[in-house]
Amino acid sequence: MSALAPYYRKTTYSGQHGEVFRGIRQPCHTEWKRHDIPCAVCRKNGVSTVLMIPGKDTCYRGWNKEYYGYLNDHHYSFGAATSFVCLDAYPEFVTGGGQKRLLLNDPSVIADRLARLESSIAYLNTTVKQQAETIENQKTTIQDQANQIKVLDANNNVAVTYTVWGRKQCPNNSTQLVYSGFAGGSYYSHSGAAVDYLCLPPDPSYRKTTYSGQYGRLYGAEYDSSFIPNSDGNDVPCAVCRTSGASTILMIPGKDTCYGGWKIEYYGYLMAHDYSFAAAASYVCLHINPEFVTGGGHNYEGKLFHPVVGFCGALQCPPYVNNYPVTCVVCSK
Repeated sequence: MSALAPYYRKTTYSGQHGEVFRGIRQPCHTEWKRHDIPCAVCRKNGVSTVLMIPGKDTCYRGWNKEYYGYLNDHHYSFGAATSFVCLDAYPEFVTGGGQKRLLLNDPSVIADRLARLESSIAYLNTTVKQQAETIENQKTTIQDQANQIKVLDANNNVAVTYTVWGRKQCPNNSTQLVYSGFAGGSYYSHSGAAVDYLCLPPDPSYRKTTYSGQYGRLYGAEYDSSFIPNSDGNDVPCAVCRTSGASTILMIPGKDTCYGGWKIEYYGYLMAHDYSFAAAASYVCLHINPEFVTGGGHNYEGKLFHPVVGFCGALQCPPYVNNYPVTCVVCSK
């Protein structure tokens, strides 16, 4: 069989489904409206894993907190889909990013910028001399750090996190359970919904108790088909796992085994919303033997799990097969 050939576990399905083709809230203060939002991309030495936990403002034991804040996305009624992001609890504004805009040809602005530029050049001249004196010392430090990295690699002191959808525990003994929770996300029919599936912790933290402006909405997730026997309307559990000795995690759609050199974490079926729903949804890999949340069989709807089937055309058939439910596998290396 070709290395590109997909693997299938089921060959028929007639319910709602997604398709494969080839080819929370706004800031909670009124004065924040219409201000531009700054951001910073950060790199931290000595760590191999970064994890955003929705519904918490503290980390679980053994993890360092980088920052905390509030889950944000679009208002649920907006026409565009978004992803959830964590906004810092003490946000700043971009200078000049409010309603009042500076004119770039304003003489006072130009003079101020020239003064700042001259000051910066003087400072840079001083720091360049200082940096030249430290280069030789840094060479020694770099070599020492390279040796330390080799030692860490030899001790397998690297790790990566991933989410097991549909299970309450991690799949094998080499993984550490960060937390066990339940799936959630935006409502399936809201046009402004966020696309992500979230694994929500069972012990959320709250900093504020009221809010009256525009907002995103967070719902629980349910199985919504007969694809999994007796699952329709039941809530979906999840587990966030940390596997040691690996630096890369990969979900491969259309396969139920990993390629050579990769370790299988778990396999199952590709899931998303039904293709006709108003809200977009990202693809996730549901465990081959899914469980239900205890007491969660009320059929409230919310974020929904539907199997994904192939649709031939731009999708190459063969190797894919029309209307076959698509498998998936999560691999680490």
